[in-house]
Amino acid sequence: MRIISAFILIILLTGCQDEPESKPPAPPPARISYSLEVRPWFIKNCLACHGNLPLHAPGDWDPLHDHRDDTRFETPEFVKLWVKQGSIIDPHWAGLPLRTIKARSLDDLIKSPGRLLPAKRKKVPPMFTAPVADLLAGDLMEDRRRTISTGYLRKGDDTPEWRIEKVAREFMGVRVDCARCHDHPAEQWSTARYQAFKELFTTPYDHLPKALPPLYIERSEKDAQRIAELQSAIAEARNPIPVPAKEFDLWKESAGNTPQLPGLLAAYSFDDRQLTNLAPIDRISANGNQLISEAGAHGLGIYFDGKNKLTLNDVPIASELDPFTISAWIQAKEQALADTPILTIGKRDRGFELRLLEGRLQARWVKVWPQFAIAVTSKAPVLTPGRWAHLAVTYDGSRQARGLKLYLNGHAIDTTQPGSSLFQQVLTGDAVWNFAGAGITLDELQIYGTPLTQIGIRQLFDGTSLGNATPEELRIFFQRHFANEITARNAQLRKLNEALLEIENRLPVYLVMSGTPKSESLRDSSLPKDRLEFARGLNRDLLARSLANEVWRQHFGSPLAHGLGFSDLPPLNPEVLEWLASQLKSSNFDLVKLGEVITASKTWLGEWPQLEHQPVACPRPEK
Repeated sequence: MRIISAFILIILLTGCQDEPESKPPAPPPARISYSLEVRPWFIKNCLACHGNLPLHAPGDWDPLHDHRDDTRFETPEFVKLWVKQGSIIDPHWAGLPLRTIKARSLDDLIKSPGRLLPAKRKKVPPMFTAPVADLLAGDLMEDRRRTISTGYLRKGDDTPEWRIEKVAREFMGVRVDCARCHDHPAEQWSTARYQAFKELFTTPYDHLPKALPPLYIERSEKDAQRIAELQSAIAEARNPIPVPAKEFDLWKESAGNTPQLPGLLAAYSFDDRQLTNLAPIDRISANGNQLISEAGAHGLGIYFDGKNKLTLNDVPIASELDPFTISAWIQAKEQALADTPILTIGKRDRGFELRLLEGRLQARWVKVWPQFAIAVTSKAPVLTPGRWAHLAVTYDGSRQARGLKLYLNGHAIDTTQPGSSLFQQVLTGDAVWNFAGAGITLDELQIYGTPLTQIGIRQLFDGTSLGNATPEELRIFFQRHFANEITARNAQLRKLNEALLEIENRLPVYLVMSGTPKSESLRDSSLPKDRLEFARGLNRDLLARSLANEVWRQHFGSPLAHGLGFSDLPPLNPEVLEWLASQLKSSNFDLVKLGEVITASKTWLGEWPQLEHQPVACPRPEK
């Protein structure tokens, strides 16, 4: 009986015990980021054999395919887990909204700054102070002064390629240089997109070697008004002077049958094999460097072989305010027609030049080519190889393109006139005249200190035109050179031009961007139509991260991340980058304030390590 009772008691006690607790289910694995984890693995390991890998939209591509022909690769577990989780393509982290990082200062995020530097770092100037949109497209805005800010894109190599790669690196956090020649396999930059953006950042002058334009002139309303007044006065002073009949008749009587050409400064026949100036002026000195005498148009001439030259010093024509006429007989060999200088006053890139270009003749004054320059170029080739021709160029000292004229064999040449007027001073005085040009022979060189009329040019050509001139031709000749009021009128014009030049010389000039793309491909695509639309469409969070990274690089010599592209490794201190970017965005992208935040920290006083890894190279598969 006792045994049965004990057994029942054991059963009852056993039934009263608590049941064992069940373990809670394991939490699901964290979601795998395609942007931060999977795509970088694809870039590193799969592009070598899958050059057309759809990295930004994998779609039907099987990331778990079997590498039967290459056992070096085995799909890692995190990629398998990403597929199991639904192959979700999350946006790239750099373009997502900025995360909130709780910190009052940079020192709250960097608890262990580097070893204290023996000397303080020098503070660095901000990368820029203007709004980003002004830097990229100030020339496309209504306020024209904002054009000045686009000079930010005219530094460095100053080419369209340099500009777009600078913009992509600093404002988008990505390097796109490899897209010059091939589609970037890891970034969303094809060669077509690169070329389209290149057009956005191309100026009308980029095709010219070492060109400075576009240039922007900053002028106040007062200066603009004074310039307009002077230009109006100059135009008024250029009107023809009335010619009293009695004064004209007296001159004809005194001039005789063949009036003399006025203003002769230099005349070289070269017949005596010496550089003898036949003009009644002894101020000019001529120097010939191994000059070669050859048969000329009349007697002997001098031949230029590309090594020798004729140099004239102390010519009383020393600036663009001085009028002149240059006359000579010229013979050119076939090879000289392509691109050969005949005369240079000063330098080619700053001065006056007479030149042969593909058989055409060009005369030009240049301060900055082609924006601050005037030129006249014959519309057709004018010289026949091996044949003598009489050439003349006149200039009236007006600093206007219409004041330059070309003549061949006594007749005006039909020319084009790019550029309307000069700006600022070109020559500062004592400019040297150099005659040269391989394959050129000159004879009967003459220089006058006045722009001769067409009848005067014909007289130089045939020696008889003034004696056979019509009364109207003689009246114009007299009006230009001998009327009583002409000396005073010329002095007035020079004084007005000097006053205009004085204002121009003190106006600041800036390298800027100018122009909008003309490509149909830009208007027909989803790409921005111009730089202004591009600037306004920038992702502000990506912009903040990219600029914060560049500012850090500027201060410490090493960035927080080499780049923010798809193939770049994450930042060394992501919280620091997010916090700095937030500070920058909240201050409306004030780089000065961000620099002050950095320099006020203890981190600024200590060493900062360089990134251990190098920038990721373009993972283009080898062909």
